[in-house]
Amino acid sequence: MAIVLESVIANAAILLGLALILGVFAPRLAFGQAAWGLGIVVLAGTSWFQLAAPAPLANQLAGMAVAWGLWVAVSVRFTAQAAGAMGVSAGETSPPMIQAVLRVLGRALLLFLVASPAQYGIIQASSIEPVSGLSLVGLGIYVLGFLLDALRARKPAGRARWGMALVWWGLWIASASAGWWVAAWTAIGPILATWLALRARSAR
Repeated sequence: MAIVLESVIANAAILLGLALILGVFAPRLAFGQAAWGLGIVVLAGTSWFQLAAPAPLANQLAGMAVAWGLWVAVSVRFTAQAAGAMGVSAGETSPPMIQAVLRVLGRALLLFLVASPAQYGIIQASSIEPVSGLSLVGLGIYVLGFLLDALRARKPAGRARWGMALVWWGLWIASASAGWWVAAWTAIGPILATWLALRARSAR
């Protein structure tokens, strides 16, 4: 478990370092949807690359997280509702530097917690060879959420992003097959994702 914690701490240092750079030099970029999605890719990628011999479950979890992160980054339907859910208004001007840095770091911390199931699951799954039935159930929920979010992107905004919530619940269930303590420590991820989904509906 100590090795897992060291790996996750390394992820946090990398993410917060990148967030600090963006907060100083490109705060508006840091608040954008692309930065949120690429942050997921970075966390999943750094978790996977720390493994000496990634097992199939680790590959599955990394693939799920990276695919979702890329979708978030390239989605062209970045509405005011989606922006509000991620902590910034689409038409907002850049705040003063110190305020921008603090907000970017806070947003990075939120992303770190949301993505905790992918991080812990990938790292812990380094010793898990088979892809379990539980991980396949999680994959099914993830795919459903992915499809729902893709459909939402084609319709008028103003609705909760339930697809996003299902994606993270699916990732959490899949990561739980790496160990019960992974599920216990990372339940905050899908809970926060559900809160963000509800916030997207109320944002204007």
